[in-house]
Amino acid sequence: MDRKLRECAVFEQLAAGNLPDFARTLAPVRLAAQSTSVTIFAMPEYLAIGSNTDYLRIPMNLYTAAAVAHRFRFLLPTPKMVDAIYDQSVRRFLPQPLPAGPQMTSTGYYERHNSMIDWQSEIRHFPRTFSSPATRRTSCSRIA
Repeated sequence: MDRKLRECAVFEQLAAGNLPDFARTLAPVRLAAQSTSVTIFAMPEYLAIGSNTDYLRIPMNLYTAAAVAHRFRFLLPTPKMVDAIYDQSVRRFLPQPLPAGPQMTSTGYYERHNSMIDWQSEIRHFPRTFSSPATRRTSCSRIA
Protein backbone atom coordinates (compact mmCIF):
# COMPACT_ATOMS: atom_id res chain seq x y z
CA MET A 1 0.00 0.00 0.00
CA ASP A 2 1.44 3.40 -0.85
CA ARG A 3 2.01 5.92 1.95
CA LYS A 4 -0.90 8.19 1.07
CA LEU A 5 -3.40 5.32 1.05
CA ARG A 6 -1.94 3.96 4.30
CA GLU A 7 -2.33 7.34 6.04
CA CYS A 8 -5.96 7.52 4.88
CA ALA A 9 -6.59 3.98 6.11
CA VAL A 10 -4.98 4.77 9.48
CA PHE A 11 -7.19 7.81 9.92
CA GLU A 12 -10.34 5.95 8.86
CA GLN A 13 -9.68 3.04 11.23
CA LEU A 14 -8.97 5.28 14.21
CA ALA A 15 -11.92 7.57 13.46
CA ALA A 16 -14.15 4.48 13.35
CA GLY A 17 -12.94 3.54 16.84
CA ASN A 18 -10.90 0.51 15.78
CA LEU A 19 -8.40 0.56 18.62
CA PRO A 20 -7.68 -1.76 21.54
CA ASP A 21 -8.91 -1.03 25.04
CA PHE A 22 -5.43 -0.14 26.30
CA ALA A 23 -5.50 2.94 24.06
CA ARG A 24 -8.89 4.13 25.31
CA THR A 25 -8.19 5.13 28.90
CA LEU A 26 -6.29 8.37 29.34
CA ALA A 27 -3.87 8.91 32.23
CA PRO A 28 -3.57 12.22 34.13
CA VAL A 29 -0.32 14.16 33.86
CA ARG A 30 0.27 17.29 35.93
CA LEU A 31 2.00 20.33 34.43
CA ALA A 32 3.15 23.07 36.77
CA ALA A 33 4.86 26.43 36.35
CA GLN A 34 5.38 28.82 39.25
CA SER A 35 2.01 29.04 41.07
CA THR A 36 -0.12 27.59 38.27
CA SER A 37 -0.80 23.97 37.45
CA VAL A 38 -2.94 22.12 34.94
CA THR A 39 -3.73 18.46 34.41
CA ILE A 40 -3.60 17.01 30.93
CA PHE A 41 -4.59 13.49 29.99
CA ALA A 42 -2.30 11.36 27.83
CA MET A 43 -2.68 8.02 26.12
CA PRO A 44 -0.92 5.44 28.28
CA GLU A 45 0.55 3.45 25.41
CA TYR A 46 1.56 3.69 21.78
CA LEU A 47 -1.42 4.33 19.51
CA ALA A 48 -2.60 1.09 17.91
CA ILE A 49 -5.20 -0.06 15.42
CA GLY A 50 -7.15 -3.26 15.99
CA SER A 51 -8.75 -5.32 18.73
CA ASN A 52 -7.43 -6.33 22.16
CA THR A 53 -5.94 -9.51 20.71
CA ASP A 54 -5.02 -8.47 17.16
CA TYR A 55 -3.53 -4.98 16.90
CA LEU A 56 -0.61 -3.08 15.43
CA ARG A 57 0.97 -0.03 17.01
CA ILE A 58 1.00 2.40 14.15
CA PRO A 59 3.10 5.44 13.40
CA MET A 60 1.63 8.16 11.22
CA ASN A 61 2.76 11.35 9.59
CA LEU A 62 2.14 14.76 11.11
CA TYR A 63 -0.91 15.46 8.92
CA THR A 64 -2.62 12.23 9.94
CA ALA A 65 -1.69 12.75 13.60
CA ALA A 66 -3.16 16.26 13.49
CA ALA A 67 -6.35 14.99 11.83
CA VAL A 68 -6.73 12.21 14.43
CA ALA A 69 -6.10 14.68 17.26
CA HIS A 70 -8.68 17.07 15.81
CA ARG A 71 -11.22 14.27 15.34
CA PHE A 72 -10.99 13.29 19.01
CA ARG A 73 -10.56 16.85 20.31
CA PHE A 74 -7.01 16.13 21.45
CA LEU A 75 -3.89 18.27 21.19
CA LEU A 76 -0.56 17.10 19.87
CA PRO A 77 1.91 17.46 22.74
CA THR A 78 4.35 20.30 23.13
CA PRO A 79 7.91 19.53 24.28
CA LYS A 80 6.93 20.53 27.84
CA MET A 81 4.00 18.07 27.76
CA VAL A 82 6.20 15.31 26.37
CA ASP A 83 8.76 15.84 29.14
CA ALA A 84 6.04 15.78 31.84
CA ILE A 85 4.49 12.62 30.38
CA TYR A 86 7.87 10.90 30.39
CA ASP A 87 8.85 12.15 33.85
CA GLN A 88 5.59 10.93 35.39
CA SER A 89 5.58 7.58 33.66
CA VAL A 90 5.97 4.54 35.89
CA ARG A 91 6.51 2.13 33.00
CA ARG A 92 9.12 2.92 30.38
CA PHE A 93 10.30 0.95 27.41
CA LEU A 94 14.01 0.71 26.80
CA PRO A 95 15.01 2.51 23.58
CA GLN A 96 15.61 0.08 20.73
CA PRO A 97 16.17 2.22 17.65
CA LEU A 98 15.61 0.57 14.31
CA PRO A 99 17.73 1.56 11.31
CA ALA A 100 16.55 4.59 9.34
CA GLY A 101 15.83 4.33 5.64
CA PRO A 102 13.10 3.73 3.09
CA GLN A 103 12.01 0.54 4.90
CA MET A 104 10.72 2.71 7.78
CA THR A 105 7.32 3.01 6.09
CA SER A 106 6.89 -0.68 5.33
CA THR A 107 4.36 -2.89 7.09
CA GLY A 108 7.16 -5.28 8.02
CA TYR A 109 9.01 -2.49 9.81
CA TYR A 110 5.85 -1.60 11.77
CA GLU A 111 5.31 -5.27 12.66
CA ARG A 112 8.91 -5.61 13.85
CA HIS A 113 8.57 -2.50 16.02
CA ASN A 114 5.27 -3.80 17.42
CA SER A 115 6.88 -7.18 18.26
CA MET A 116 9.79 -5.46 20.02
CA ILE A 117 7.37 -3.53 22.24
CA ASP A 118 5.32 -6.67 22.96
CA TRP A 119 8.52 -8.51 23.89
CA GLN A 120 9.58 -5.74 26.30
CA SER A 121 6.09 -5.65 27.80
CA GLU A 122 6.23 -9.39 28.38
CA ILE A 123 9.72 -9.61 29.91
CA ARG A 124 9.12 -6.55 32.11
CA HIS A 125 5.67 -7.85 33.14
CA PHE A 126 3.81 -4.77 31.94
CA PRO A 127 0.08 -5.47 31.84
CA ARG A 128 -1.76 -4.93 28.58
CA THR A 129 -4.11 -2.52 30.35
CA PHE A 130 -2.25 0.44 31.78
CA SER A 131 -3.63 2.84 34.34
CA SER A 132 -0.46 4.82 34.89
CA PRO A 133 0.92 7.79 32.95
CA ALA A 134 2.12 7.29 29.42
CA THR A 135 4.91 4.93 28.50
CA ARG A 136 6.06 6.84 25.47
CA ARG A 137 7.36 10.29 24.78
CA THR A 138 4.89 11.25 22.05
CA SER A 139 1.32 10.73 23.18
CA CYS A 140 -1.62 12.91 22.28
CA SER A 141 -2.94 14.93 25.20
CA ARG A 142 -6.13 16.69 26.21
CA ILE A 143 -6.47 19.48 28.76
CA ALA A 144 -8.67 18.62 31.73
